[in-house]
Amino acid sequence: MLLAFAFEWLSPVYALIALMLGHLFLGTFKRPQPWTLLLLAWYLWQVTSISWSARTAEGWENVLRLLPLALLPALGRLAPVRFDRARLWNAFALAVVVSWMFVFFQTLINDGWAGYKNFFLQSRLSLHYQSFYLLIAAIILENRAWKLPPWLRWMSIAGIAWLLLGILLLSARIHLLLVAFVILWRSVELWKAHPAWRPVLARATAGILAVSFAAMLLLPTPRSRMLDLVNELRSVRTMVDGKQTNHRVFIWRSGWDVIEQHLWSGAGSGGAEYELNQLLQQCDAPFYRGTERYFLYEQDYNYHNIYLQSWAQGGLVQLLLWLALLIWTVRRQRGWARLATVVFALMGLTESLLERQAGVLFLALLWWGSWQEDPPVDAE
Repeated sequence: MLLAFAFEWLSPVYALIALMLGHLFLGTFKRPQPWTLLLLAWYLWQVTSISWSARTAEGWENVLRLLPLALLPALGRLAPVRFDRARLWNAFALAVVVSWMFVFFQTLINDGWAGYKNFFLQSRLSLHYQSFYLLIAAIILENRAWKLPPWLRWMSIAGIAWLLLGILLLSARIHLLLVAFVILWRSVELWKAHPAWRPVLARATAGILAVSFAAMLLLPTPRSRMLDLVNELRSVRTMVDGKQTNHRVFIWRSGWDVIEQHLWSGAGSGGAEYELNQLLQQCDAPFYRGTERYFLYEQDYNYHNIYLQSWAQGGLVQLLLWLALLIWTVRRQRGWARLATVVFALMGLTESLLERQAGVLFLALLWWGSWQEDPPVDAE
């Protein structure tokens, strides 16, 4: 619940510390599995990379931020404490519904309308993380709805519609595309599990996708954002009709230059970000926030890609360790937890999710629950 509201004055980090202490004092320790050791190897490699980083202070900040992800899933395997995982994630999903109501209506009160650039997010969550939480909460509610009595099921469906409306209004383009991906993923899962449903399921999937695409085309904010995406794809190589591609493309190009200079060992935790921003000093392409012009070198950017960030920080070793963790976790997980990890991995193509606590803490809690034995999340 704290994760969804992102209160500055009451951080979920405190709850994670309590959970880790609970594991230490209440759990019965078991022999670690090789994949638990892989998680620790991934983390220790990042700690080691500080030794060749040009910015050691920033490197220590990075590894401290990642500490919950390194410890919590490992402790969940070593000292499994039984708890009701369904109740925990239901609480998260409901907290996201309530927090989104607060954001939406506060924005209406302040501005009279809720659109892409005027949401009352302040410093609680950035737009992309807010949209990410909405999508994950919708996945959880949809998965649980099948197990509820009819009247509660319809309440869940209303909650899902409310969350999907939020994704449309926020118009983070990666999530507009991921909504279609999630619908198709769940349709395939239900198609395999319930053969008798297939005729109805095919019509329902086609109808939901049609409504979703119609909403993206008819609502002014998502429509303009998708047009922006088309123009940015047209102008990846050079400016076309006065349109310039997304600033991420320039960041990725400079990020790849950093990787080429440190292909095997990386530039070190902390040093990778420093070298990226040194290269961005050479980028004179102008960008705009409304009518206000800015340049990429005016602020410290991360790589906006979790895989480029990993490679630039710890070289090919860190990238391979990270990919191995993702693949093994997806293979082990079941139900909505597997889909949530896949969505996290896909969102990582446009965001450095491990550079923010909102991403690190979410993944730490998700893996903590799904890495334990007997049973995995949603094994039923």
